[in-house]
Amino acid sequence: MRGSGAQKIFEAALDLPSAGRAAFLDAACQGNAELHEEVAALLGFLDDAYTADLFPQLAGGQQQPLVLGEQIGPYRVLRELGAGGMGVVFLAEREDVGKRVALKLVREGGLASADRIRRFLLERRVLARLEHQNIARLLDAGVTEFRLPYLVMEYVEGLPIDRYCDERRLTIAERIELFRTVCHAVHYAHQSLVVHRDLKPSNILVTADGQVKLLDFGIAKLLEENASLGVAEPRTGLLMLTPEYASPEQVRGEPVTTASDVYSLGVVLYQLLTGRRPYRIASRSAADIERIVCHAAPERPSAAIDQMAAQARDSSLDRLRRRVRGDLDTIVLKALSKEPVRRYLSAAQLSDDLRRHLVRLPVLARGDTAAYRAGMFLRRHWLAVAAAVAMVEILIAGVVATAWQARRADAQRIVAEERFRDVRALANTILFDVHDAIADLPGATRARALVVNRGLEYLNRLSGQVRGDLTLKGEIAQAYIRLGMAQGYPSGANLGDLAGARASLQKALALASELVAVDSQDLRSRRTLALAHEKLGDVKAWTGDVPGAVGEAREALRGWRSLASVQQDSMGAQLAVAISMTKLGDLLGHPAFPNLGDRVAADTQYRGALALLGASSSDPTVDRGRRRQVALIQERLAAMLKLDGSYDAALAAFGRSLALREELYREDRTSMDAVRDVAVSRESLCETQLARGDPRSAASHCRKAVELYQSLHAADPGNAQGVTDLARAEGGASEAQAGLGRWTEALSQMDRGAALLKEFLRANPGNLPAGRQIARHLLSSSILRARLARSGAGNEQQRYRDEADSLYASGRRALARSLALGATPADTADEGLAREAEARLARGGRTAPGGRR
Repeated sequence: MRGSGAQKIFEAALDLPSAGRAAFLDAACQGNAELHEEVAALLGFLDDAYTADLFPQLAGGQQQPLVLGEQIGPYRVLRELGAGGMGVVFLAEREDVGKRVALKLVREGGLASADRIRRFLLERRVLARLEHQNIARLLDAGVTEFRLPYLVMEYVEGLPIDRYCDERRLTIAERIELFRTVCHAVHYAHQSLVVHRDLKPSNILVTADGQVKLLDFGIAKLLEENASLGVAEPRTGLLMLTPEYASPEQVRGEPVTTASDVYSLGVVLYQLLTGRRPYRIASRSAADIERIVCHAAPERPSAAIDQMAAQARDSSLDRLRRRVRGDLDTIVLKALSKEPVRRYLSAAQLSDDLRRHLVRLPVLARGDTAAYRAGMFLRRHWLAVAAAVAMVEILIAGVVATAWQARRADAQRIVAEERFRDVRALANTILFDVHDAIADLPGATRARALVVNRGLEYLNRLSGQVRGDLTLKGEIAQAYIRLGMAQGYPSGANLGDLAGARASLQKALALASELVAVDSQDLRSRRTLALAHEKLGDVKAWTGDVPGAVGEAREALRGWRSLASVQQDSMGAQLAVAISMTKLGDLLGHPAFPNLGDRVAADTQYRGALALLGASSSDPTVDRGRRRQVALIQERLAAMLKLDGSYDAALAAFGRSLALREELYREDRTSMDAVRDVAVSRESLCETQLARGDPRSAASHCRKAVELYQSLHAADPGNAQGVTDLARAEGGASEAQAGLGRWTEALSQMDRGAALLKEFLRANPGNLPAGRQIARHLLSSSILRARLARSGAGNEQQRYRDEADSLYASGRRALARSLALGATPADTADEGLAREAEARLARGGRTAPGGRR
């Protein structure tokens, strides 16, 4: 986008409901027609008539031809890479940094309808939300001087996945592993509420080093909001899709879901296994396409290979047929089912069934009958079974007598197991897909708890029906971790139920420990165990067991380090270790947390964690996490400098942390974590300026922190963390106002924070973070009133003295409750506040209740 004014208006408009954007745009542009058009071109709420007015040269089907070497923004066009239904992709170069990119422009004549404009803009919006190492990234976007929108994407040099497999002569197992990577990328897109709708080999490239990249979301669908861009859902049009890879519902023009992508993945898998597609569509007529795709039954992959073997008289093809026959036939045909409900419920489930096939476990697509399980067992343990074959003859007579009953029981069991799998898949969708999609949204805390409770209820019912299902047990363990975090995890949005959180996390820990005891090499179980230790440590600290918390943190760190040793080149694994080290440092000696008072050990953990995070990651999601953790560690180190009285150095470190956090916030303004991180940095700068004796600078930072915390609390009033954050910031702002002599404002802010905490504690009396915070507020308020009593006169002086006495007594009681709940002298400055309040009262000629003259 050309101007910073247009950029700001565009970003602000994106945060509004689509129905309110037109009015906002009129007001924001203040009659500037050019600015109005530039912003409107990148928003998707324009109707057909307005679009025709906005793009008159396109409405007539004319478009300025693009000349190779032409400059588009900062990009120089080098050559055409390819053309699709509505766009042309060029290789371009950003000369100032020498970076080559793929630049996509609307195809000539392709913007003749408003629907195509919207679809192009929808692609931009889809790509903006997808950050995955196996999905080509959106790097930039804008409009040309002719008002044509363009996209700038990561340029991928690679081969279509089928060509890559053939040219490298990959084995079936190698092809399946590569294909599973594609499934993971598609599943990530589905978790981001995006359906690709045009999966085919040419949109799945593999680089020379074997990296998969998913391309071209030109006809993708946003599951939750096509309406916001005005895109008509029902019919993409046969010209917009690739019939050979399109699902029956796409061909019929019916609404599409993630099941449509699962079908297209089935076609791609069929092609990777057999070298050809399941259908031959000779005619391009709509009737023929619908007849074949919607009604013709695809050949089993092994049968297709058998035909090729007969024609070519190639014995190697016969071996390939035997390799594919059985499980792979069944897996592919399940993915290619005509009815969406009969396909795999997700791309991840398809991938997992392929994994089960590779390790010779029963696959879900086979119905898991007794005979099938026995066959898989034989394949894994044929030598041991051979010794027992003689015993089978003794049992034959009994087997014949019960065969009919067994067949009937098997049929009933298959139906029951299908229902079991459906309920399990639903529970997993609720627990993981839905929960994780809403986790960072404003106001989602109660919804998270509700979602996890419902999913956990399903899984617990299933666990009562089966015994020994380790995968199910792992899912339940992960569910308990999510539930505990929503209930009362103190380092994130939570409902304030610390006791409930501790109970849930202990259940997760017990289940994960059982799984690791059964299979100590299973990485998923080991991750679950490390995470359970880590989260339980945080909760134990805030429920009075600091030594136990440190023990859990050390166990978690051992677990993450062990996992990182298996994945030595993985920044994600190193990030997990760094997070764990930081948490251990907090419990060892950071004053904002219950801790053991060992600041030297805490500082050692922080610096060690920072050393692990020097290199950036090629995975944007992991790299964002890395940068966020770097900012957090810088904040921790700054807090240690502040405690030592090194205020200038602390301010510089806090400033570095703030700069990085503001950069992360600009990248994702919808992230509640990013908003809170900026607020925490502002609050830390406020406190440090106060300690340094500069209340004016402190007041500015405090005001911004309070505003950010207020926005978070308003969005999610049920979040206990939001309550304590806002109250704490109000207290800091009050001190800044007092330092400037603004006593009325100081008292008002301190009282607002105290009132907020009192209301929360009435519903959550055992919440330690809020209990500690109310003690600080009451004691600080007593100090403020004692100071005012010294400068007041007459009745006003007496009133402030009485209020100071009362607040001091209440603060002392709150401090005692806080210590009883588990606060330690090492983790808080509250006792110092109490002594200062006592001294203030004494100077005013009063004896503090329980204190000295």
